[in-house]
Amino acid sequence: MKVQVKPIEKHKWHGKTGGESFQNTFTIQAVPDPQTQKYKTGLTEEDREFLKERGVVYNLSEDYLPGEIHPFWDTKVGFVELKNATKIYDTNNPLERIHVAIMKASKYVANSQREFDEGLFPDATHVIFSEAEENEILASKIELEAKAIRMSVDVSSARKAEIILITEGKNFKGKDQNTIEVEFYKALKKDPKLVIAQIENSPEKTTLYALVLEALQKSVLRRSPQGIKFMEITLGFEPIDVVDFLTDDENQEVKLKLMNLLNN
Repeated sequence: MKVQVKPIEKHKWHGKTGGESFQNTFTIQAVPDPQTQKYKTGLTEEDREFLKERGVVYNLSEDYLPGEIHPFWDTKVGFVELKNATKIYDTNNPLERIHVAIMKASKYVANSQREFDEGLFPDATHVIFSEAEENEILASKIELEAKAIRMSVDVSSARKAEIILITEGKNFKGKDQNTIEVEFYKALKKDPKLVIAQIENSPEKTTLYALVLEALQKSVLRRSPQGIKFMEITLGFEPIDVVDFLTDDENQEVKLKLMNLLNN
């Protein structure tokens, strides 16, 4: 079986990507677990059976002896280079199969794109690529996009502008319908799940949340060490706290003053 290992594209200060990103090749190896006193090799029973059938003579013992150099895991043959380029491994090749196992046990290599996206490998620089999994992720995203498009058919341009402000931080209030539609579609493509969540929210809450964000952008509301303030009144620490404050019946006078300032 062929296994692809790809570098994870990360934005650098110099703005370069891919082969120009200056990401250096570095080496990983099976490391000992201080609690179990065993090397974390990633080898499964299936791997060991395969290697035995192929007559592999490497010493693949996982026992860690402090101060001693392991004849395989601590030597060059047991090291794996992670390069700034995609590399294909053939797990029918015994040594390459071992190297794939080492990568699966390393914190620097995410076992899948899904696990990396879920934050399970925060230190990962590379990911083991599965075409089947990538297709599954893409199909799921296409399905979410289609759902968001269906849900947005009856959403007004004004509310779409509010959703753009909430999801993208861009204020398109009062812009023409075509401009809003284009920007809304961009937001939908970028994160359909987030757009769906806003469509499912009550229109009143969406409008109020957008109002708070617009007020912050225009400095009608201001942030301070004590929280978000309107004049000398502290409304909360985060925008969602301000929404809750303005929803309260006792604070409708403050809400009206805020709306009047933004609409004049």
